Amino acid sequence: MPLMLSLLFMVILTSVPASAFASVPDDGELNAFVEQFMEREMKDEHVPGAVVSIVQDGKAVLMKGYGYADLERQAPADPYKTVFRTGSLAKLFTSTAIMQQVEAGRLDLHADIKRYLPDLKLKYIDDKPITLHHLLTHTAGFYESFYVLGRDKSKQLPLAEAIERGLPGLVREPGKQVAYSNHGFALAGYIVEQVTGRPYEQVVEDDFFKPLRMTKSGFRFREDDPDLARSYAYSKEKYHPLPYAYIHLLPSGALNATADDMSRFMIAHLQRGRFENVRLMSEASADQMHATQFSADPKLPGIAYDFFERRQNGLRLIEHDGGIDVEIRDNLEGG
Repeated sequence: MPLMLSLLFMVILTSVPASAFASVPDDGELNAFVEQFMEREMKDEHVPGAVVSIVQDGKAVLMKGYGYADLERQAPADPYKTVFRTGSLAKLFTSTAIMQQVEAGRLDLHADIKRYLPDLKLKYIDDKPITLHHLLTHTAGFYESFYVLGRDKSKQLPLAEAIERGLPGLVREPGKQVAYSNHGFALAGYIVEQVTGRPYEQVVEDDFFKPLRMTKSGFRFREDDPDLARSYAYSKEKYHPLPYAYIHLLPSGALNATADDMSRFMIAHLQRGRFENVRLMSEASADQMHATQFSADPKLPGIAYDFFERRQNGLRLIEHDGGIDVEIRDNLEGG
């Protein structure tokens, strides 16, 4: 079985005291460190192209591309130009949209989701309801499936139909355990549609892309777009281009964006809901979204509202990554 790779971003947010930044490297040191790290990791992991964006104090302090976004055309990876299929980073926009609607009084994080989706055909376990709190912490109790991916653009389904066709069953009571759920976030995005009266894509366009000036971001893409990064598998010392995957459940994994665009979203979260003169949500809502909302044990890292918690070197980090094609196994043994 060949090694499967996907093009991905990672968002990492830190919650640390100011004293922790006493040894922050200057621009030259930071660039040298990242350069050495990327050269080593891309070689070891056979990554043809990547981009890095690092933000601090409301601005990007490093924005750089490495390698190629398209090997056949020798198109360099460009943090301002190259559009990546970011996969599950879409979930962060969904969870932030939920917090916006909670703040507007249209949603209650702890109400039964059937209040917003009365026709939802889902049988609860022991009549224990599922809430938005459960969806945003991946604790609703769904089993996971991979109905979210397809290779045929013409068969991409509207969100409502995709949810109805692929809704999984429950395997545990809500609130008991974290189990990553694409369908749970599709439901969250669908709830945003219901309470706003706008398609999910339009909500994100109006409430995120436009105010943050994310001009190259979206949920649809053209395969012939010269700025679109290609995905590759590496087998027998060769890179093999993969066909593009189409995501049925847009709120769970269909975001396309550049590193420059994503840096603006990162800054907004790092600044507790604010980017320049734009406020996505109140500081109180941002703090609630970033706080630990579930943990199996107080001694273990937990989960915030879709940000996963990690502790390293005495610091608390919240993060999310995303990828496409990781679970698709194309047979390249003969190539």
